[in-house]
Amino acid sequence: MPAIALKPLDRTATCTLANRDVSLVIERQTGWIRACTFRRGNVDLFQQLRQGIPGYIGGLRVYDEHDERWFSDLNDPFTVTRLRRRGQTVSFAKRFRGAAFTLFVTLRLEADAFHWEVRATKNAPRVPDRSLRVHFVWPLIAGWDVWAPAYGAEFTFDGMTSFEYMHVQVPYVSNKEIILPMIAHFNKKLDVGYSVVEPLDARVPAAKFQFANGEKGFNWGSMRKDIRSVPVLEAVNSYICLVGDRPMNTKIMLFFHEGDWRPALGRVFRRWREFFVPTSETIFRNEGTFTCEGVQTSDDIRRCRDFGIKTLEVHGHFEDYGDYYQAGKQSWFSNWAKESYYHQHDRKVTPAQIEAFFATHTEEEVARELASAPPRKHAAPSWRSILRHHRDDIRRRLAKLARAGIG
Repeated sequence: MPAIALKPLDRTATCTLANRDVSLVIERQTGWIRACTFRRGNVDLFQQLRQGIPGYIGGLRVYDEHDERWFSDLNDPFTVTRLRRRGQTVSFAKRFRGAAFTLFVTLRLEADAFHWEVRATKNAPRVPDRSLRVHFVWPLIAGWDVWAPAYGAEFTFDGMTSFEYMHVQVPYVSNKEIILPMIAHFNKKLDVGYSVVEPLDARVPAAKFQFANGEKGFNWGSMRKDIRSVPVLEAVNSYICLVGDRPMNTKIMLFFHEGDWRPALGRVFRRWREFFVPTSETIFRNEGTFTCEGVQTSDDIRRCRDFGIKTLEVHGHFEDYGDYYQAGKQSWFSNWAKESYYHQHDRKVTPAQIEAFFATHTEEEVARELASAPPRKHAAPSWRSILRHHRDDIRRRLAKLARAGIG
């Protein structure tokens, strides 16, 4: 598909949402956001053009995990229907040619935030279930600064260098992982900026904020710049399922503020204060050193006091990962015992074989089997001491820890 040329804005073909911070112009024919003008300084984000960049849109692209196919505002034909404006809300339906689903988009501007919501439904009951990845696309301006709540994550964007910050994806050990799902983009000289945020109270399976130039291939040296390649910030929400007759729902929020990340963080703090400030005073009684150990720590209270341990994450008290309570059982083989059996057999036994062994051998037989195992790091002096857990013993040990001031 040839590159799209943006049409000049026409009041009769657009509708505007406005609050004290910004005004947003939405094109009726496409549902694209075509302008974002900060009241402060009368700066239009979409007109911050550099060296031949033809323009920007606020739009969408969606990846269908089932059909392994992209649908993009700038690259695929679509139709927009049922566009309505009610107060500070614009809603419409969007259907890409060849897609098995229809998107229902809601753009809502509140006094302090912009809500960008996407719902998807199947076009027919026979459509197979699928997972969608939704990319919210917004202008990213060379020469403006970027900040994310990660180590060393404040820098001036150069228009070409890729970046990504991941939320709820656990990229092993990385300074690109963010606990607080937000990113800010701002210009200190113009004193304007915006922040994109995953609502802290939303169910977000996985998200990231990215500029993916490895995919776009944007280059300042190119004479003619394709709008599909211009730098944009993408908020990517993944693993969102369209199952049965249940719609897929996802959203992001944008805050518009001064030219720094600190006002952005302040707005997030004010809106979701309960996520930052504990509602229970109990947490302050456990302020101190944290450790992750087992219930056997109750035998070593003196060490806990020496190190100022106030919070203990109790681990290893269960039989299997995924079941941490063992409902209906008063005693059970420990997870440590099962893991030791697995390592003793050079990690070549299957979970089914492990379960079969423990189901068909007595405690004494298991103890003799594990007694022949080479010592493991952090192992207890005797296999018998960690072979089985007993509910009454765990309760007694937890009570002992609590009396010592360890929560």
